[in-house]
Parts: sequence; C-alpha cells; structure tokens
Amino acid sequence: MKFELAIIPGTRIALFRSLGSIEFEDRMRNVEHIAQFCNVNSITHLIIDIRQQVSKATTIQMFNLGTLVPKAWRGILFAVVCQSSDIESQFGETVAANRGAISHLFTTVEEAQKWLERKGIAPNKPDAGDA
Repeated sequence: MKFELAIIPGTRIALFRSLGSIEFEDRMRNVEHIAQFCNVNSITHLIIDIRQQVSKATTIQMFNLGTLVPKAWRGILFAVVCQSSDIESQFGETVAANRGAISHLFTTVEEAQKWLERKGIAPNKPDAGDA
C-alpha cells in the first residue's frame, strides 16, 4: 500500500492519493490516518484521489466504509476523485451521505478543488491569519 497525504500548496485543502494495490483493511485504517492528519493540521476540506488505487470490496465492506467515514471525518467536507465507472465509490458516497457526510464524486482533482473552494474554503492569504 502506497499513498501520499499533504496539503495542496497555497490552500487549506488536504489531498490524499492512494496508489496501487490496497487491502480493504488498509482502506479502513487510512480513514483514521486521514482524520488524524486533518485534526492535527486543522483541515476541514479534503480531496481523496483513488483513480490509481487497485482494490476490490464487497457490498458490505463498502457499506461499513461509508458508515465509518462520517464518524471519523465529522466536520470535514470531502471530494472523491475516481473513475466515472467506479460503482464501489458511488455506493460508498451514498451510504456516507445518508449518515450526514458532505461529499461529491469527481473525475479530476481540479474539479474537486473548485467544488471545495465554492463550498467556502479560501486559499491561504496572509491577511486571513492562516499563512
């Protein structure tokens, strides 16, 4: 399992990118890891890019993931970047939304970032006290 997790330069948006093969249990652990990162860095907007992730999950596993995310990421607005044919992510987003998560699916990081910015996140500005 390989991943990248960082703040997009010039913003207060975190970007998590999962790369290659990953077991479902690691996906569940990543939810907690991302929550800790966001908490430590006072991040409330997040992009999850899973276009290069290789993983298979059962319907019940995706249900469990969709149930965990709103609890772990309470207060975090997030966008998932995936292939348009990714049925697992569509199902997971529906489960999470039914439990109070605010999220949306996109096919590019740029679209996801624009959506998050429209939802009220501003880039780092020296005069905003967040530089």
